Amino acid sequence: MKTRQIVIVLEGEFPQGDPGLPHSIAEHFHLWMTRPEATTLASQQLAAEDQLDSYDRLAGGLEPADVDALQGAWPALVAALEQPDRWETIAKPIA
Repeated sequence: MKTRQIVIVLEGEFPQGDPGLPHSIAEHFHLWMTRPEATTLASQQLAAEDQLDSYDRLAGGLEPADVDALQGAWPALVAALEQPDRWETIAKPIA
């Protein structure tokens, strides 16, 4: 099986970053960093019952079949957020 799509989902803001940082990072991944294409979605808070079309699309795009597949898996992905050992998180700066 070959990877067809990479989806990056951002929750909330980068508190100490420039407000344009999420868009810049999303565009960078979309244009330069990955093949297959990277799509970046953003929301202030993720919830299992969310419809992905309600999220802000910062870069990239999804084919309808990929949206359907991701939407079907979304509740399980959000539930996995409760298992922090399964995720790579951004280190918080030392204050």
